[in-house]
Amino acid sequence: MKQLFVMAMIICSTWASATDNIIGGEDARIEDWPFMVSVNKQCGGSLIHPQWVMTVAHCSQYFQKIFIGSHHLYSSNMVQYEIEKAFIHPDYGDGEEGHDIALLNLKRPIDLQAGAIYPVRLADAQFEARGHQSPGTLATVLGWGLTTYDSDQYPVPWPYLQRVDIPIVSNEIANAPDSYNGEVKENMLAAGLEEGGKDACQHDSGGPLVVRDPETRELVQVGIVAWGIGCALPLKYGIYTRVSHYAEWVRSTLNAENQNLPRAIR
Repeated sequence: MKQLFVMAMIICSTWASATDNIIGGEDARIEDWPFMVSVNKQCGGSLIHPQWVMTVAHCSQYFQKIFIGSHHLYSSNMVQYEIEKAFIHPDYGDGEEGHDIALLNLKRPIDLQAGAIYPVRLADAQFEARGHQSPGTLATVLGWGLTTYDSDQYPVPWPYLQRVDIPIVSNEIANAPDSYNGEVKENMLAAGLEEGGKDACQHDSGGPLVVRDPETRELVQVGIVAWGIGCALPLKYGIYTRVSHYAEWVRSTLNAENQNLPRAIR
């Protein structure tokens, strides 16, 4: 399983460079994805509350600050916020079971009054039960990761925010012998194309996979970029932390800090 966690970014692994950037995508405007966050300009994340960001636990070496407010990673419009405390899921690191999720509490809340920045709505068990993230649903993954896959080097993030639309894939298909052969657990979600060509890659880890709620038209985050073998390879779908599986943990963590999680801010 170690070699599969290629989205574990720049850790000391021969697979680390194989996963964290958008392949086969296009430029994205921050106005369309105002919850998009960069974690120390190395990983992705999403704003879920004025003072909280959700990302993956395996990016913990970058939990010092976040940047938000621009599609250009190095723009002067990017506003920096320091991280007060990180909450890593207590079961993270438990063998091959994943639980790759973390919550970052910022030292100061982000000003949402201007309307250019606001949190994303999170999928929960009810959202999933209504079939809104079922296999075949078109989803969008975002990030500043690599736009080409090169396993021989550790490239820097791409400066322009990218997006790519990919279908959600059933865990059964992702667990086929010629794909992940049973490594994809119930707390994970797969998305991508059988023939490859579109995927997240290095420096996209922690970024959001979102779908459109067909009832409200709101964007809803259903996954967090977590791992995969290579980038955009045939049958090697991107594997995401399944947000609905952790909705109650997210809510209880924020509530324990006396900061209730809103359903959505629009």
